[in-house]
Amino acid sequence: MVNLINVFSENRPGKLEQITGALADANVNIKAVKISSGEDYGGVVSVYG
Repeated sequence: MVNLINVFSENRPGKLEQITGALADANVNIKAVKISSGEDYGGVVSVYG
């Protein structure tokens, strides 16, 4: 089974580390990541299974 997590976040240094750190703390094994960004905000899509 494949699961997706979509996160909308500020586009600033350290935010991706916070997001992936929280997933790691929850024992989520990330298989793929897609990141789209704008000037102030961005989106992160993580695939895990």
